[in-house]
Amino acid sequence: MKKRYYTAMGCYALFALAAWFQLSGTLRNALWILLAGLAMKTWLHKKRSEE
Repeated sequence: MKKRYYTAMGCYALFALAAWFQLSGTLRNALWILLAGLAMKTWLHKKRSEE
């Protein structure tokens, strides 16, 4: 489970970094909000499954 969690978080970080260089304005901000939501959802799932 740990490996999948770190892989997912790494992918979110890479997508955010790619968005920083490739996009601008509203589209970049919308993508960052989406990625932050996915990362939060992934983190919450990890926390719930640990208990």
